[in-house]
Amino acid sequence: MRGSLTVGRVEVRTICEGYAPLPLADEAPGQRVDWAAERRRYPWAFADDELWAWHVHAFLLRTPQGEVLVDTGVGAFGPWAPWADVTDQSWSDVDQRNVRHVVLTHLHADHAGGTVLGDGTPRFPNARYHVHPADWTYFDERPMVRPSDGGRYDARSAMDRLATTGALSLDAEDHEVSAGVRVLHTPGHTPGHRSVLVEGAAAGTLLLTGDLLHVPVQVAHPEWPSSHDEDPPTGAASRTVVIGRARELGWHVGVSLRTSVRPCFKGRLDRRARSASVTPEEARDFVARHHRRVPFRERSDGLSASDTRDRSERRLESPMGSFPLRGLSPKRMGSTLVSGPARWHVRGHASIPHNVRSAHEAGL
Repeated sequence: MRGSLTVGRVEVRTICEGYAPLPLADEAPGQRVDWAAERRRYPWAFADDELWAWHVHAFLLRTPQGEVLVDTGVGAFGPWAPWADVTDQSWSDVDQRNVRHVVLTHLHADHAGGTVLGDGTPRFPNARYHVHPADWTYFDERPMVRPSDGGRYDARSAMDRLATTGALSLDAEDHEVSAGVRVLHTPGHTPGHRSVLVEGAAAGTLLLTGDLLHVPVQVAHPEWPSSHDEDPPTGAASRTVVIGRARELGWHVGVSLRTSVRPCFKGRLDRRARSASVTPEEARDFVARHHRRVPFRERSDGLSASDTRDRSERRLESPMGSFPLRGLSPKRMGSTLVSGPARWHVRGHASIPHNVRSAHEAGL
């Protein structure tokens, strides 16, 4: 386990299993990106000139009510692509018996593969496991396949025993899991994708983004679709409203990274920053314009794989309010479905500390 900070009464620790390089050619489909400039601004996000660094990580939250784990790593599934760097002892400081809640941002194996052991036994025997029901249904019907070996790369079927033993929570509502830890439905990457808010009152709020973000350019342009999302238009809408909210309220935003110094996972989206990140009003306008323009194709609507409501009534529930989902066109863009976060700061506001100590000094 590497790196920590404190948000109110919650200690947040990173667990980084390793990273693999993935091609930049798959990022920001249809957009012109100056990747050389991006590498100069954010060298820690890239493996080399043509590759970005895809990370597998989890967060351990130590709250007054017990330990909460956000995601569980790859487990027996292994990485999507071969490791460039791996941390053999990444879980050595985690006592599996002490974990009371496991929040899975989504069911891709790089986030949920370590939920159970190879025989299906719960890896964290005293925990309640929180999964959005849209993901539970979706991956039961549409397994994810890793092209390199044809193997399944989602944890849905591996987790069946959790459902039969009553350890699985499929509550669809945004809710508090433990004191100061709240889940938010941010669909698009998968139908049931969630982000996690760690709320520390005067100490501020930390947003853990799951796979809402992969590379720094998505902070400047949250409205751009991603090739990694099952439903790119809904993913863009989720990014737009959540990044807009983070900027409006000055949330700290947590992701993991590769660095030769020490891992840190904190930046602040500041109202004063010169950035393309949108205001709440701009986010609402974007969602309204986007939904009118794009034709709808029947598939998951990004809220629930089994939702049969008339699509004119479907809505995206977000921290910034409720938005209609009329006209969304869920489609997969590109052939690579991978995930992994990056670390960023907003252009013009260098708010990210370079080591764990300065993260504490920055006010978390």
